[in-house]
Amino acid sequence: MGTKISTTLFNCNIITYLFLFFMSIAAHGNGLTPQSDEKNRIAVIQKFEQDDRSFQEYALLGKLQCYSNVLGLKAKYSGDSELYLSASTKMYNDRSPFLRMFKDKSIKDSLSNHEKAETVKAININKMSTVESYYHRRTKSCEDVFDIKSKKLHEHFLKLVRNTASYRDATEGLEMDDILNMRRDYLNKYLIDVDGESCPRNSNC
Repeated sequence: MGTKISTTLFNCNIITYLFLFFMSIAAHGNGLTPQSDEKNRIAVIQKFEQDDRSFQEYALLGKLQCYSNVLGLKAKYSGDSELYLSASTKMYNDRSPFLRMFKDKSIKDSLSNHEKAETVKAININKMSTVESYYHRRTKSCEDVFDIKSKKLHEHFLKLVRNTASYRDATEGLEMDDILNMRRDYLNKYLIDVDGESCPRNSNC
């Protein structure tokens, strides 16, 4: 009886050991160690902080969102105007890291917060000219508010990219492999590989 119990415990220990061993290999193979994952995440944030192209895309999307509001373009597609959606979709299909790695809602919320904080100031400045039409003043304010030379705009951009909750994750149907692959592509190649993404942005996965 004692021998049978000992053999059973030994077999259980072997199974447990093998399970943990193979799980460890899988985790290391996918770069899922806590240290490497954190190091990768920090490297991505630091690269976005210095990423001029992503900042330019952020500013352009802000202008298009602002123009849509000024011209009263109806939000037909997932809360986006056709103008905004066309541009963001084009950037996404061009493998933009900014559009592929950040949540759409996080980008739009960040742009809206900046627009609300700065638009009134820009409109008041532009009111000094009585020659310009209302729509010219309003569209001019969009250009001023989302000018890439604006320090306030850059501050909002940095706040967005430094917030880990802004990045796409499992809540949008992404698998861990998707996230890791996008990070590696961005850090090593810049543009994101179009193959292998389990849940494309704005899709119902």
